[in-house]
Amino acid sequence: MGSINLSQSIQEKQALARGKFFDKGFFINATVLLLIVSAYATSEWYLSRLEAELLSLQTSSADKTATLNGPTVNRSVDVRNRIVTIVANQKRNMNPQLVFSDLERIVVPAITLTGYTQSNAFGTVDIAGMTINLRYLAQQMFAFKRLEGVQSVHAESIKYNEKTSNIEFILNLTLVSSGSEPTL
Repeated sequence: MGSINLSQSIQEKQALARGKFFDKGFFINATVLLLIVSAYATSEWYLSRLEAELLSLQTSSADKTATLNGPTVNRSVDVRNRIVTIVANQKRNMNPQLVFSDLERIVVPAITLTGYTQSNAFGTVDIAGMTINLRYLAQQMFAFKRLEGVQSVHAESIKYNEKTSNIEFILNLTLVSSGSEPTL
């Protein structure tokens, strides 16, 4: 038994360490590499498909936006805005005939009214007219000031017209801001 060599030779150790090229590790590594490459290729294909779909959606959106900027849409928006304004005015139950009859009732006889403008946004009423004397204008301003719903009365402009020998004026009535319409 003394002649048995239990140690391996250096060549055998190198052959075992080197192993075969196509052993189990190679196939596992090749399979993992194939899976990674196929996952990368699939993700690149999917991303290119999504980019193409996004591009088609952007062109479709641009086309639809261009149709929304046309004159037909502008007219329909204008009609819609007018309808909203009409409905809002109807809800306030403002009858111009009643306003003008109330206005006529308080106008001084020596005053002739020539214009009427109401601004709901600013809560003001501009009344244009003419008279022959400043005394009548002062009386008219006092009459407007005594109205319920009128906060203040200011003369916007006063001009003397030499051709007609009349005093032309514009009075600005600031209305009290409340939930209801003031009565003129």
